[in-house]
Amino acid sequence: YLPQTNQVQVMSAFIGLLLAIFVVGMEMRRFVLKPLEKMGIAARQMATGDWDVRLPMSRVTEIAEVRDGFDVMVKGLEQSYRKQAELEEERRFVIAAVAHDLRTPLFALRGYLDGLEQGIAQSPEKMTQYVAVCKDKSAQLDRLVEDLFTYTKMEYVESELNHKTVDFNQVIRNSRDSLSPLARQKGIAISFHVTDGCTINGDMHLLERAMNNLLDNAVRHTPAGGEIQVQCNKDGNKVKFTIRDTGPGFS
Repeated sequence: YLPQTNQVQVMSAFIGLLLAIFVVGMEMRRFVLKPLEKMGIAARQMATGDWDVRLPMSRVTEIAEVRDGFDVMVKGLEQSYRKQAELEEERRFVIAAVAHDLRTPLFALRGYLDGLEQGIAQSPEKMTQYVAVCKDKSAQLDRLVEDLFTYTKMEYVESELNHKTVDFNQVIRNSRDSLSPLARQKGIAISFHVTDGCTINGDMHLLERAMNNLLDNAVRHTPAGGEIQVQCNKDGNKVKFTIRDTGPGFS
């Protein structure tokens, strides 16, 4: 049996101990558990694709170090995710572009083969020209399919353009040959006015793809019996080309 004074002292010590444990627990929760809980919430937030996370500050050195490491990880993952998304968007775009550009040489190849079958090319020179165009268009198709495989492997961004000296008049001639069957079907005349020496530095394949798209749009949007004029001339140290048609135009 303890005297009353001792009982009071023991009770006071016990209550003080409980109070100290409570205060320590609250501080532990405030400075240790709360930041860790918020980091867990941030991790789940990131898992849903939300990168706008705010990480809590902490006075505890170890927690602060974990928080800094977590912050670096978040920024690294966000950068990697965004780059991956950009690459995927780029890949979808170029695959769609190649698929679209396959149409022109395919149509040209079919048109010239039909011409050979129907006997439109009667002279040996004309037949040789038609066969040469068919070979050229099959080579262009081969290059486009190769591009498609390259883009599928996501190597487009890292690939370098094939810069060479290019006769721009030849680019225009090749595109004119590609679109001639479609223009002939619609009764559209394509006139061709160029000056010599229109050479530039560039990628022949990509330039021809761009020119095919321009002429393809001109042919498709020019009414039957219309006319398309293609001009190319030197302007100082530059080459200038123009495509005019009798279609509705655009703003």
